[in-house]
Amino acid sequence: MMKQSPLTHLWFHNPGQFGIRLAPERFRKELHRNHPDLEVTWNSHLERWQVFAKSPTINHPICRGWRLLFVWKDIDGGYLPLDERLFAMIATVDGQQQGDGKKYIDRIISEMHRDELKREAQRSQETIDLAMPSWHHSQISVAQFGKSNGSKFSRYHA
Repeated sequence: MMKQSPLTHLWFHNPGQFGIRLAPERFRKELHRNHPDLEVTWNSHLERWQVFAKSPTINHPICRGWRLLFVWKDIDGGYLPLDERLFAMIATVDGQQQGDGKKYIDRIISEMHRDELKREAQRSQETIDLAMPSWHHSQISVAQFGKSNGSKFSRYHA
């Protein structure tokens, strides 16, 4: 079995690692204005930006003193540039802005519930949309064109 290269580990590309590319200086200045304990690095293996938080209690040989928060990518895993969307994402995952952990978890649970309701409504509408042609086809229709007078079978054989 072949040993995996450290370059493939997400945590290898942390700000404490020698030779790791950091985000552009203008971006880092703006980031450090609100979040001085965060750093953004380039993962050359994934070709994506990663956001790390300073965490002195972490003492792993690959990643000393840094905790990986997330890899900056779109919903399909594609590349995203460093822009205001990253700051918005940091604000949504920052538990300190919520006041305390309970408020943060309550907000996450309410967002999950809201998303589930949206999915259920969409699923119900899709089911109705798929069923309507079959329902219309099953309706009694005697006339080939124009207004129907109903089913002759039900009038004469009832």
